[in-house]
Amino acid sequence: MSQIKMCGKCKQDKSEDAFAKNASRADGLDQWCKECRKEYVKQWIDKKPEKRVAKNEAASAYSKKRYAEDPEYRDKKRKASKDWMANLTDERRKAHYRKGWLWSMYRLRPGAFDEAVKDQNGCCACCGDIPQEWIIDHCHDTGLVRGLVCRRCNNGLGSFDDDIKGLEKAIAYLRAFNDRDKEP
Repeated sequence: MSQIKMCGKCKQDKSEDAFAKNASRADGLDQWCKECRKEYVKQWIDKKPEKRVAKNEAASAYSKKRYAEDPEYRDKKRKASKDWMANLTDERRKAHYRKGWLWSMYRLRPGAFDEAVKDQNGCCACCGDIPQEWIIDHCHDTGLVRGLVCRRCNNGLGSFDDDIKGLEKAIAYLRAFNDRDKEP
């Protein structure tokens, strides 16, 4: 039967399964509940992103070195990865790859993508139509995401290499044609 423990942060009584394991503590559980710990870590990451990046890079370098040098560790990692992938449903596998792709290409978390769709009221940021497929429009010089657009707008912007002067010339060309067409 699960015991009750008070969280050291929110001071609420919660069942033991609301706490992460921590072998260094006398009771074997973290002093804060999982919710408080998660919120604390999120705030820490938001305040000190450069420390998080440095820590991740150091851990990644160590892991890569160990993977290259230790065949037993390498086999263990490969097996764990295969087992994990084998247990995924098709839907979860797609979500996993999407998450990795969004992060590696645009440094976007899936929640940020969904939030952008919501912020744009489900419409293309350029033309305002409701797209069948979302394209992440980004600056090719800086890599920063500008918004979510439909394929037609993405192709149009791409055709002009994101050149504002070129787009202005195209608009002037279309206006001149429309004005000429209206003359009696």
